Amino acid sequence: DNLVRMANILQAIGEPDSAYVKLQHSLAIYTELDDKMEQAKILNGLGSIEIDRSKFEKALEYLNRSKAIYEQIGSVEGIAATLSNISTIYSKRDQLNLAMETQQNALDLYKEAGMKYGQSIAHLNIGEFLMKQSKYKDAMSHFIFALNISEDTGDKSTQKTAFSNLSSLYAALGDHKKAYDYQIKAIALEKEIAGAEITKQVNRKMISYEFELKEKEYQYQQKLTESELQKQQLLADRRSMQRNISIVGILLLLMVATVISRNYFKQKQLNNLLSIERDKSEKLLLNILPKEIADELKEKGESEARLFEDVSVVFTDFKDFSKLAGRLSAQ
Repeated sequence: DNLVRMANILQAIGEPDSAYVKLQHSLAIYTELDDKMEQAKILNGLGSIEIDRSKFEKALEYLNRSKAIYEQIGSVEGIAATLSNISTIYSKRDQLNLAMETQQNALDLYKEAGMKYGQSIAHLNIGEFLMKQSKYKDAMSHFIFALNISEDTGDKSTQKTAFSNLSSLYAALGDHKKAYDYQIKAIALEKEIAGAEITKQVNRKMISYEFELKEKEYQYQQKLTESELQKQQLLADRRSMQRNISIVGILLLLMVATVISRNYFKQKQLNNLLSIERDKSEKLLLNILPKEIADELKEKGESEARLFEDVSVVFTDFKDFSKLAGRLSAQ
């Protein structure tokens, strides 16, 4: 399990070769354990890596092995997911009819299993294949299906893709008004998704800050408690020894005063530390949000929407940017 998770992280940060090695290692362990379901999942993952590398024959080999295992254990969901990956290979080879037929088989299985998310993705893929063949009317119906399903399930990401695809479709048909309307909807959803992610990040930072603050307060209270116990012990010793030697009592009082003084300075240092941490949190918020919004969030825990009568908006697009981004390194 850990090897698979490590492979997922490695693939996400652009190290497919290392991810490939981890998956192979995990596959060997699951084969030894005779865990069919996990073997099939890993074979699917290996196939996906080979698709990204454009090694389609090797990818098909892995995916067909995965599909055979899923069929053996009767996993309809697994078979459908594998067929979906296989259809991607056919699409990349420009074998659009095969891609569409395979994706349709996946869609039928997703319907059989009652998997809404799988159905919406399959409809999007089929629509895109039809778009490539300039079959716009048929493509439109699949995009609408995907949109309706994703609206039912509340899947914002798939809704955004459906809106974007419908925008491209209407642009190809020359209906620029509808293309524009759908693109506006796609942008609005993208903004909503991004806004939700920013909110999550802010909340995570605030929770982390509050936890650290409470941890420091707890540690400080522990120190105070320990010091108080020491103080009480010293006072008890003073009372006991005062009966015999008054000088010892005076010395004990001086020691108590020293402990209290030390605690005072420690408390002062802790207060300075807490002040620094609050400043860090303040700077973090102001890096993400305007000061007015940040102040409102701190005061009320939420912020009201603002109305701006006049704004300027720039939309830019770079031709083939997605393809280039897929091939080029981060540098």
